[in-house]
Amino acid sequence: MPLPQLLSQIHYSDPTVALGQFRYVRDQLWAGGADGTPDRPLTDQTTTTWQPATWTDQWLRQEGPVGSQTAKYANGVISTVGPEDKFSMHPSEVRAGCADFDSVNPQVTGHLPCADQKGGWLSPNPDWLAGLPKTPQGMAAKLMADTAAAGHGIAPLYYAVYALKTGIFPVDVRKVLWQAIAQLPGAYGLRDVANLDGTAGFAIGVVTNGVSDEILIDPVDGTYLGERQFNAANGSVFLFSAMRYGVVDTLGVTPR
Repeated sequence: MPLPQLLSQIHYSDPTVALGQFRYVRDQLWAGGADGTPDRPLTDQTTTTWQPATWTDQWLRQEGPVGSQTAKYANGVISTVGPEDKFSMHPSEVRAGCADFDSVNPQVTGHLPCADQKGGWLSPNPDWLAGLPKTPQGMAAKLMADTAAAGHGIAPLYYAVYALKTGIFPVDVRKVLWQAIAQLPGAYGLRDVANLDGTAGFAIGVVTNGVSDEILIDPVDGTYLGERQFNAANGSVFLFSAMRYGVVDTLGVTPR
């Protein structure tokens, strides 16, 4: 489907998070297979974050691996190969203000107070989000420039996906970002693409060195649904994920 037509069918909204409530964001990700070998096991890992209505209040993050799963790509679909090898591990738990989870790590020093944090694709915050370009052209230029400056052959969507995993991108920024990604060289659009949870949405993707990177979008509210990264030629899967959202009244609570 032509990308302008696909984007025109996305509706946008944000949930209401009242004072004292928390935005629940859960990212489940299969990741691995960096050497491109088909049927290489992927680590199944989850990262769950509770974001307070007030940025400087305490956040909670739980994360850790839950298993190992093999997957393959064929005919537009990523599917499992055999049963998952489950791990018996408890997730780590970290609490910190301003989403600065590194600040409570005794091995990391030099962190600034909330008001002095600059933010970035790898650590987005409200001030950084407010300073992003307001046009798709400007956003696309920044995304490409920042990716190129990072070097190491990073795919164009790497920074966007990393930042989107935080779940903090407001509706106006998401809308511009989707339009910006659609302007990347070789960008394509797809309908009815399922994430790791099986939730179908729209996909915007690019192909870099034979590897397809796709961001999945919920057309109902324009939220980020997850990602797919694969080599269609040999069926190898590098990344596959699903995002879940909710609003809760207490840290550590899972929404119904």
